[in-house]
Amino acid sequence: MACNKRNKRGILITFEGIDGCGKTTAMHGAAEILSKEYKKIVTFRDPGTTKVSEAIRNILLEPNLNMSVWTEYYLYVAARAELVKKIEPYLEQGAIVFLDRFYDSTIAYQGFRNGIPLQFILEDNKRIGCPEPDLTLLYKLGPEVGMQRNISEGKQNRIDQESLDKHKKVYEGYEWVAKKFKNRVRIIDASQSKEKVLEETVMIIDEFLSQ
Repeated sequence: MACNKRNKRGILITFEGIDGCGKTTAMHGAAEILSKEYKKIVTFRDPGTTKVSEAIRNILLEPNLNMSVWTEYYLYVAARAELVKKIEPYLEQGAIVFLDRFYDSTIAYQGFRNGIPLQFILEDNKRIGCPEPDLTLLYKLGPEVGMQRNISEGKQNRIDQESLDKHKKVYEGYEWVAKKFKNRVRIIDASQSKEKVLEETVMIIDEFLSQ
C-alpha cells in the first residue's frame, strides 16, 4: 500500500491519466455538476495548490530547463509534501476532495518513464503522510492521441516535448497502477467525446458517494 490509510470523514478522489487525456476538464466539470448535491466538494492539483508547490510546478514544467531524473523526482515529492498539509484539514472536516493527479502520477512518470525504483516512490509518499485515495478515476488514452491533442491545443511544456517512447512508458505505468490498485481504480475511455467522458465521470462519482 503506497500511503497510510487515515481515519477520516472526508473522501479523496483522484483524477489520473497521460497528458492530453482530458482529466482536468472532466474533474472541474464533475465538481460543478455534483456540487449541487454534495456541498463540500473542493478541487486541488498536484503539483500545485499552495504557493510553494505552484512555484515548484513552474520549475518542473519549464520547457527550457534540463534536470536529472532524481532532481525531478524529489521536486515532485517536495511539492506534494506541501500539498498534503493543505488538503488534510479538508479531509478531517469531512470535505470531498477532488485532486488532479497524486502519487499514481509519480509511479507512472518518475517510476516507469524515468526509472526511479517503485519502492522508493511508495516509501517516500508514505513518509510525507499521503492519504490513500478512496477512488481513482483513470482516463485511458493512447499516448499517440494524447500527444496529438497537446500539439493541437498548443500545450508544449517540458514533459509534453518528450519522445513518444517516453509517453508510452507513462502509459505502461498507468496500466500497472490499474492492476496494483484495482480496488480503488475505475477506468474511463478518454477517447470518447468530452460530453460522454464527463457523463461517465459524474455517474461513477455519484454512485460511489451515494453508497
